[in-house]
Amino acid sequence: MATALSYKNPPSLTKEKSYQQWKNEVKMWQLVTELDIKKRGLALALSLQGKPREVALEITPEDLNVDEGVDKLIIELDKLFEKDKTDQAYAAYTAFDKYHRESSIKMCDYIIEFEQKYNKCKKYDMPLPDAILAFKLLDNAGLGESDRHLALTACSDLKFETMKAALNRIFASKSQSDNDIVTVKEESAFVGEHRFDRGRSSRRFGARNRMNRSFDQRNTQSKLNPTINGSISRCRCCDSKYHWFRDCPHNLTLIM
Repeated sequence: MATALSYKNPPSLTKEKSYQQWKNEVKMWQLVTELDIKKRGLALALSLQGKPREVALEITPEDLNVDEGVDKLIIELDKLFEKDKTDQAYAAYTAFDKYHRESSIKMCDYIIEFEQKYNKCKKYDMPLPDAILAFKLLDNAGLGESDRHLALTACSDLKFETMKAALNRIFASKSQSDNDIVTVKEESAFVGEHRFDRGRSSRRFGARNRMNRSFDQRNTQSKLNPTINGSISRCRCCDSKYHWFRDCPHNLTLIM
């Protein structure tokens, strides 16, 4: 039976996550870890690197080795890394406002990321009217004029959920069409290649037959191969009844 995770190691503060995200991870970690509550502040301090670790080392071990050790450490880190609420709101707004879909990003992935960034804005009381949100989703999707017009035509109303469904539906079908085109091209190339191979084989076979006929016509006036057991003997190389293997034009030993 598998052993349950103990979650003794605290979450790391890395460049890939924001300070606020790390703080949320620390809260989750405290809810699931089996580490003694008095040791958590020390463990969290020792997990830090760079400037956060310098801040942690300014706190005495005695101050961290208590039930409130994690809270004391977070208070000191907040002084350096916690952004003002206004700064946090502006950062969330900027990330949302400047987000545009690149041509390499799938439409479904773009919509998911768009919603995630907008949800962060809503945490700071910055909701948008539904119609404006729908238009922003469309404008930032990186579409050409024809696709943009198609999306607007597909919407029965000016709501975000309607626009989202229209974009997903349109680009799911376009993706399928592109796959079908690729498949047809591959099949056409496959057929063309095999036609070329068959034509090349036919030309080789035809040339060989012409060679046989030419050689055999020269021997038509001569007598046929001898009869063996009631059947005319034939060349074991090309099956001709006018010559034997030693005289066959396809005998490689003769060519060499």
